[in-house]
Amino acid sequence: MAVPMIRLLHTNGCSGGSLEAARETLHEALAEVGLTDLPVAEILIVTEEQSREHGMVGGPAIMVNGLDVDPAVRGMRVGGLGCRAYITPADISSAPPRDMIVAALRAALAGD
Repeated sequence: MAVPMIRLLHTNGCSGGSLEAARETLHEALAEVGLTDLPVAEILIVTEEQSREHGMVGGPAIMVNGLDVDPAVRGMRVGGLGCRAYITPADISSAPPRDMIVAALRAALAGD
C-alpha cells in the first residue's frame, strides 16, 4: 500500500474558520481510513504563481498526491488566492466535505 502525500493549502485572504474547518474535516477523514499518523503538510500560498504550481483554485484546498480532493476542479491550473466554496447536493461549505476527502484518500490507497 502506497502512503499518500497530503497537503493542506491555504491563503491569508480567507478566514481562519475556513482553514480550521478544513483541518478538522481532514483529520476526521484520515481517521476514517486508518491514517491518523499520516503527516499533513500545511502550505501558505501567497502568490498566483504558487497557486498555479500547486494546482490550487482557491483556499483552503486539500491535495492528495498532488490532486485536489474535489473532482470538479481536479487538474485545473488556473490559480486562485480567493476563498473557495465547496458545493454538494446537501449544502455549500468553505471546507471540503469529509466524504470527498475520504473518496480521494481511498483512491490514492488503491493506487488510482
